[in-house]
Amino acid sequence: AVRQAAHSLKGCAANLGAEKLARLCAELEKAAKAEQRDQFIPLAVQIEAELNLVRKDLENERTA
Repeated sequence: AVRQAAHSLKGCAANLGAEKLARLCAELEKAAKAEQRDQFIPLAVQIEAELNLVRKDLENERTA
């Protein structure tokens, strides 16, 4: 489930040009494939922070 979710979000991020978010999702996808569960939470925290930045940027674009 983690691998599939990371893969989906990676694609969405790439489509938006959110390169850092896509890279973090790729790292999580790779960790899930390798069953490196100790990496899940640290990467998820980074993904959440980056996702919030991307969301703010999109909101600013919409209101500009």
